[in-house]
Amino acid sequence: MPRSNSKEDILKSAVSLARKKGLFKFARVEVAEEAEVCEGTVSYHFGTMRALRKAIVERAVQNELLSILADASASRESVGVTIPEDLRSKVAAFIAS
Repeated sequence: MPRSNSKEDILKSAVSLARKKGLFKFARVEVAEEAEVCEGTVSYHFGTMRALRKAIVERAVQNELLSILADASASRESVGVTIPEDLRSKVAAFIAS
């Protein structure tokens, strides 16, 4: 991925990592490496990892990324995003499969 400081490119990198590793199994430094930016740039755009995870889950809701939504649903840590009912049933089926 080309070097960029854009919030959107950082979010895309974070979503990619969440899909590969799991929503709670990567660090800010990995997002920075994936997006080819410094950690401070990730912090500038998203602040905390909780805020970054919230943005990832919001993107997952928009694009029906079931693996990320399954991680969010199974976690004890709240990400602050309500998953719509129709997606919750898809996530449940994804987890059951």
